[in-house]
Amino acid sequence: MTFRFREQRVLPDRRSNWLRNHGLPLLFFLFVATALSWPLVRNFSSRVLGEANSDVFHNIWAYWHVKEWLLGHQPLFETPLLYYPVGISTLAHAVGPLMGIFTAPFWAWGPAAAFNAAMLIGVWLTGYFMYELVIELGIDRKAALFSGALLAAAPLHLAGLYGHVEKAFIGLLPLSLWGLARALDVKRRAGWAVVPAAFLLLSLLHNGLQFILAVAAVSFFSILTLGLAQSEQRKALAHRLLVLMASSIVLVGPLLAATARTALNPAMEVDFNYLSGAFQPDVLELILPPNYALLLGDFTTKTINALGLW
Repeated sequence: MTFRFREQRVLPDRRSNWLRNHGLPLLFFLFVATALSWPLVRNFSSRVLGEANSDVFHNIWAYWHVKEWLLGHQPLFETPLLYYPVGISTLAHAVGPLMGIFTAPFWAWGPAAAFNAAMLIGVWLTGYFMYELVIELGIDRKAALFSGALLAAAPLHLAGLYGHVEKAFIGLLPLSLWGLARALDVKRRAGWAVVPAAFLLLSLLHNGLQFILAVAAVSFFSILTLGLAQSEQRKALAHRLLVLMASSIVLVGPLLAATARTALNPAMEVDFNYLSGAFQPDVLELILPPNYALLLGDFTTKTINALGLW
């Protein structure tokens, strides 16, 4: 008598798969970000990259404001301490609150650590999210790692390390397309159609220009995919695109409308710091005509330059 044993399937270890597919790439791009931003890590809590210019102070203040909101000390989209006692809205602020949430734990080491954390996280996640997009498109893993490192090392991207977090973190653009690729895969669950809308909301919470670029990219590839799809798949794709549009209106619409109302409000005309080169007007500047005046503007500019106030 012989016995036949059923062949046992060895289920893959989920932890080892996660480590290989995500954990190791995360470590790789953390190393890439550390190398590209060096000596940021060495001076993590003591000094920022480059000069501590107005852009750096601007970003640090933005992160501080979000930290204060998390602590319940200030509202998120309004700051009563600027233009006190009236305050001003931050909805039209170029630096959104998203990165401030990431950097909140680093305030325990001081403002320089919060700023450096934002820059390091920005380069790190930009490379990793690009890697995930390339993997989702079915391209070789080595090519995905190279693509992520290449985007992280782009000169315009690294230029943001000196004070522009909206340039240092551009990872939401590939992440939005990653979500779109999954949303338009009819073999996946229909719920994926909501995911790109969530990433568009995150883009708007990060930077307005990146939101516009993300919307343009998602719209372009949605139309292209629908146009090139086979006839039997177009109905399912059209249904998912309608869900994506509806969810985008629900998730992004209220914040976008509030931002538009704020930007169009005449009371938001507060960008007058350019009137003083030192960002702190001298008493003389409050007496002389404004330097942009058609009649005496040149006289004011020459007088202030001659006195060395700028």
